[in-house]
Amino acid sequence: MFSRESGRTQLLDLELKRSAVDNAVIKNSGGSSSSSSSSSSSSSSKVVVVVVALELVVVVVVVEAAAAVVALEVVVVVEAAAAVVVVVVVVVVVVVVVVVVVAAAAAVVVVEVVVVVAVVLVVLVVVVVVVVVVVMNNESYSSNCSSSSSSSSSRRSSSSYSSSSKSAHILDIAEEKKLRLQ
Repeated sequence: MFSRESGRTQLLDLELKRSAVDNAVIKNSGGSSSSSSSSSSSSSSKVVVVVVALELVVVVVVVEAAAAVVALEVVVVVEAAAAVVVVVVVVVVVVVVVVVVVAAAAAVVVVEVVVVVAVVLVVLVVVVVVVVVVVMNNESYSSNCSSSSSSSSSRRSSSSYSSSSKSAHILDIAEEKKLRLQ
């Protein structure tokens, strides 16, 4: 595979060789007029053959150099396309990483919100339980107080009844004694 610089140098070398051949042909065509016509015709035919061969070589080398330049252009285009593909892949990877990081952050936020809600619910449950326990204790205390007050009132009524019955009995005895004395 030729490079651009090597292709250009080859083209320059071929141009120099071609100009040298042209100069040689011009010198041979302008030689001495004393030579015979047969030798001049044979030498001119040889020069024509050499010139044609050199022209063919120049054409082949030029075609090869052009093919090398085209191949280099194709390689450059392919490398540019590969660079674009690499850039696109890098951008896609960066986007995926950003999406994953954002999703992870969102998941962390959701977990934190769930934890806060759970803590609030636990606190509410504890408060409700404490309130229920306090209310039940108050009710039991009030029921105990009412039962004790009712029992004390019943004791008072029974004691008053017994004292009144005793006084009535004493009065009955006193009346009986009065009647006996009469």
